[in-house]
Amino acid sequence: MVEKSLSISQATREHIVEIAHTAGDILRRMVNAHPDVWEKSPGDLLTDADLAANRYIISELTRAYPSIPVWSEEGTPPEDTNQMLWLVDPLDGTTNFAHRFPSFAVSIGLWAPEGPILGVVHDPMREHTFSALRGHGATLNGTPLNVSQVTHLSRALMACDWARGEARERLLGLLNHIGREAHAVRAIGAAALGISYVAAGWLDGYFNANLHPWDYGAGIVILQEAGGVASTWSGARIALTQTSIICTTPALHPQVLAFSGMFSRGNNVHAQK
Repeated sequence: MVEKSLSISQATREHIVEIAHTAGDILRRMVNAHPDVWEKSPGDLLTDADLAANRYIISELTRAYPSIPVWSEEGTPPEDTNQMLWLVDPLDGTTNFAHRFPSFAVSIGLWAPEGPILGVVHDPMREHTFSALRGHGATLNGTPLNVSQVTHLSRALMACDWARGEARERLLGLLNHIGREAHAVRAIGAAALGISYVAAGWLDGYFNANLHPWDYGAGIVILQEAGGVASTWSGARIALTQTSIICTTPALHPQVLAFSGMFSRGNNVHAQK
């Protein structure tokens, strides 16, 4: 299947789901095969499964959509990021994978300068495929998704994931407040899944102090198409930069933002819906 134009359709969505499934098969085959593990930097792991899935995804995207650059976690950013881009994390949750903890995913998103267009997050261990196309809703294995109806933080099941360095200190600061107010807080270990779980209504909110574009490249449109809200900790719109993130139901967003703003590097409030 080769798309000769930049027209993004339901057929494109289905094609990306197929690519994510095949990449997920690669991960599932390798998870118990004692994969080679390296450290890209202290605490930041890379496995041969990341690289194998990455090679496959990039080959398929460049073959089928040659005019759209690919920005992958295991690659380098394009010179011009102010254009339509594929954002790829071939293995979101590498630390989980390296420990054979079965919570990881393939994440493939498509962004334009005005924001996210298409997203697919595939969990090969549970056979969960979250997907969305702007204006056409979000689904899990074909079933429509909607965020939860929780309106008060005291009833909310929240989730977060760890950061490193200064970002971890900010995360711990926010967690100290959210943990006191929320019903409970969980750690997922894979941002793409955390965001998708909010879209599915399994979580009521997810926050992270320091993510890269490939971490949320697919999840944001899935969340938004399910009726959720995403912003930075200061309430700014999500852009293709290394950033903090809050993903919640519309009712919970201002409640979380009231705490997160204390630990943010900025204070512009323009939530992305």
